[in-house]
Amino acid sequence: MQKLTAVILASGEGSRLKSLSDQLSLPKHLFPIGDSSIIERSLKELKKECDEIICITKEDQIELYRNKLGDGVKIIKKDGPGFFGDLQTALNAAQNDRIILTVGDLIFSPDAIVEFINKSASNKKQILLGLDRDGMKRLMFPT
Repeated sequence: MQKLTAVILASGEGSRLKSLSDQLSLPKHLFPIGDSSIIERSLKELKKECDEIICITKEDQIELYRNKLGDGVKIIKKDGPGFFGDLQTALNAAQNDRIILTVGDLIFSPDAIVEFINKSASNKKQILLGLDRDGMKRLMFPT
């Protein structure tokens, strides 16, 4: 089985939750949910299956994510605008041919990410997009 890189997108503007983000002085990906943040919940699942984990964020938030997510997660800045900027950054940074790309502000049910990865396993070079619970079922794009 080919090695797998997880890429978590955390580079958006956070406009929908801006007022709460301002109150908490945190990007929405780091909002607390129980005893961890939204992104840490996904990270826990991704660590079960992935050989490399990358978090893409804005340059001014790199240290914040580095401090919050700790060792084992490579925090890098987004290279270009929009989703395609995220995608190009992911392709440039990933060390492996298999990539699962997800956003850091969705709350998945326990083991949903692991289940998705296992169902999507193949020997082909591919990018898996895990964007929401429904979309995680079949979003695979060959590169």
